[in-house]
This record gives sequence, C-alpha cells and structure tokens, in this order.
Amino acid sequence: MTFGSWNIVFYECLPRQSQCRGNVPVEKFICKFPKTLQAYIAKKLDMYATMAPDLKEPHVKQVRGKIWEFRIEPKGIPLRILYFIPQKGTIVLLHGFKKTSRMTPNREIKAAESRMLDYRKRYLQE
Repeated sequence: MTFGSWNIVFYECLPRQSQCRGNVPVEKFICKFPKTLQAYIAKKLDMYATMAPDLKEPHVKQVRGKIWEFRIEPKGIPLRILYFIPQKGTIVLLHGFKKTSRMTPNREIKAAESRMLDYRKRYLQE
C-alpha cells in the first residue's frame, strides 16, 4: 500500500506462526476501532509516509535497535504502531497496541522484533 512518497507494507504472518493472532497483525489491530478512528489512523500513516525519513518526535520515536514507533493519539488514546525500515522508501508495520503504561512493554517490542526477523529472512537478501 502506498501512502505519501514511501511505500507502507503491512507485515503478514505465515498461517501457522504462533506469534500472530491474525494474518496481518497491524491491519487487525486497526480494524478493531470504529471507522472514524480507522480513517484517522490512515490519515496519520499517510502524513508519516509523506514526511519520512525526516519525521521526528513527537510523531515517531526509536524503541530499540531498528524498531521505531509511530505515535498516534486520537482523543488522548495513546496508540503505537511499531515498524522498521528495511530499505529506503519502505516502511514495514510490524505490531500495533494501545499504550497503557509509561514504558513500552517488553512483550510488545519482542513481538515486533520477532516479526522483523521473520520479514528480513523471508524477503531480504542479507
């Protein structure tokens, strides 16, 4: 899916991977919300893709290693979408969650890291 000037890719799980509850975790996360909020998230992702890689805090923040987070806060609800950039022009959305504590929970980061490693193994020649 192309948003802005960068291509946004939704990480897709293989059917039998235990780390995913759906085939496309971030899409499933976004679809939990009402249509108006889904549209808001899509608009933010489009803005982020248009401004990448020049986007800075408070819109994005490095979480750990190559994992970054999009920070979306509609109506004061802190939502996070963890992503990485495998190559210039591509953003891979790995994991989405509603933030409930000051620090990003380690389990959320580990889910994103696991998906990033899987994506790199399946799609990138490293």
